[in-house]
Amino acid sequence: MYKKILLVAFFVGFGTNDVMSQEFHLDSGAIETMIEIRDRCLKKADATMEELKVCHDGTLPSDPKFKCFVACNLHEHNFLDDKGRFRSELLKIDYVRKIVGHCGEIEGLEYCENGYQVGKCLVEKLKLYDEICSLVAV
Repeated sequence: MYKKILLVAFFVGFGTNDVMSQEFHLDSGAIETMIEIRDRCLKKADATMEELKVCHDGTLPSDPKFKCFVACNLHEHNFLDDKGRFRSELLKIDYVRKIVGHCGEIEGLEYCENGYQVGKCLVEKLKLYDEICSLVAV
């Protein structure tokens, strides 16, 4: 259950009212927000959807553009601070700390690399590879 909460929060925004929490259904406003953030992050990462679709080959890409795209998404959804570190105030929330575990402690790298490592850690820890990659291409 917590995996679904984190997945929805990652793509829609932590604490947003656009998610029907019991059903984990994204309404049209939430999907619109997700697409706006995706497009904004594509632009910031200087990436294209074609470049990001390599996510579907079984591994998370390590391309610098993909790394910046992941970091941007985590930042836009308020999981990362401006340095690409997991926001410390979120780690004070018990269930978030339980879900995130050691992934929240990754730091010391540059913004895109740090954000990517946090995202990769979460995907691996929560076994959300297929879900994350399918949502990247929305």
